Amino acid sequence: MDVHSALILLLFVISIATMLVFARKNLWVAVFVAGCILSISTSRIDTIFVALQKTSTIENLFLSLALLQIPIIGKLLEKPLTESISRCDRRVGAAMGPAMFGLLSIPGGAILSSPLVDRIVGDDKSAEDKVALNIWFRHILFLVYPLSTALIVAVMLAHLDLIGTIIHMFPLLVLGVVVGYIYYLRGLSGGRNTSNKLYLGALVIVLIAPLIQLTMDALGIGMELGAFVGVTLTLVLSSTYTKTKLRNVVVIARKAKVWNFALIYLSIMFYGYVFAQTDVPGVISALSPPKILLAVILPFLIGFAVGRTQLTLTIMIPLYIGLFGAMDYLTLATMYTSTLAGYLMSPAHPCLVLTVEYFKADLYGSIKKIFVPSALLTLFATIYMML
Repeated sequence: MDVHSALILLLFVISIATMLVFARKNLWVAVFVAGCILSISTSRIDTIFVALQKTSTIENLFLSLALLQIPIIGKLLEKPLTESISRCDRRVGAAMGPAMFGLLSIPGGAILSSPLVDRIVGDDKSAEDKVALNIWFRHILFLVYPLSTALIVAVMLAHLDLIGTIIHMFPLLVLGVVVGYIYYLRGLSGGRNTSNKLYLGALVIVLIAPLIQLTMDALGIGMELGAFVGVTLTLVLSSTYTKTKLRNVVVIARKAKVWNFALIYLSIMFYGYVFAQTDVPGVISALSPPKILLAVILPFLIGFAVGRTQLTLTIMIPLYIGLFGAMDYLTLATMYTSTLAGYLMSPAHPCLVLTVEYFKADLYGSIKKIFVPSALLTLFATIYMML
């Protein structure tokens, strides 16, 4: 390896280290600064300008505006969703509760469904089992949820179609649900609590955004515009349904710091556009790394180490494409799944830490409860990629 190649690789490593070290304090700033550091390796003065220009397209702006509205919807619908899901059969409600709140993506948002899981499961499971159950079913739907930030980032970076990606992810979702049932719900007796009120409107409203997004994408209008229209309509309906005044919506937005959701997405895209202009792939390809290392092993390990799916995918997808020219649906499904599996049991995962605190459980005991299902899902995904 010559000096120039070594310098390029060093700057790439420094950019990754910058993300990993500072991401817990401010993710979007960490990723943006990492992109600026990486741009030095191109020896061009317009690298950052080109990346910013591509980042600020109308499509990216639509998606960023959609993502910042989701936490507000989550807060507005928290109470009616909790009451409604509590009426279900215990096994259904224990899985459906975390999954429904997972549709309302908020960092550390598993804490929203923790009281619901506790109410439904009661003393029939240990604290560590309830932690694992809550974490698993909250996040497993992210494999196919079209408004998941991680899935949107993955699709955009991989230059693949959203609907096509979801179709290829679906078998892994089914396997994930089956594994989750076997490990967390089997043996839990049935029964339901009919004393709680059913808020059918809230259940319908929360499904509107992804349905509009997928429909508009299927019609060729675009995933980005579909996401913005769907989420905006859902926000209007949510505030109307809960009779929340505009000034209270603004208060919720400020407390949730919703602008961070938009900035995280935009910074990730910026880093990807910078990476595309570098010679990093050529330098690493000279080392001849195997595909399974980049598609399975490293995503799992990095996801576990940093507790961030978007951050892991931001690093791994451009690197994979740079080395192998393109990414197919099965490879993306495998990389995404292995990243998610590592992330689920990461001690740096906010949802896990907050849920452990809520149930007063043992952190490492909870991680052990998640390990086998996560390892199985990663194994299934790897076999799936090789079919």
